[in-house]
Amino acid sequence: MTAPRIRIATVVKFILVCFVVGWVLKFVAIRPIEIWHWVQRTAQHFGQLALDIGQWALPYIIVGAGVVVPVLVIRAVYRYLKGRPS
Repeated sequence: MTAPRIRIATVVKFILVCFVVGWVLKFVAIRPIEIWHWVQRTAQHFGQLALDIGQWALPYIIVGAGVVVPVLVIRAVYRYLKGRPS
């Protein structure tokens, strides 16, 4: 497998995009570290939300499994016995 060829035009576009993004961030007074901290806080909030949902849902899942699992076992046994030759 050969490495992709990097063209001068691609490098120039990359530099121009970096310049524009940097200029916009400077213009609105946002430092890159602030973006990184926002990403970290957002990930932490998402993780906490997932844990909260899990803690809320787990009791319902366990109670539901108390009904669903026996029904599935009875159904599987019935199908097994039905398909077995007499």
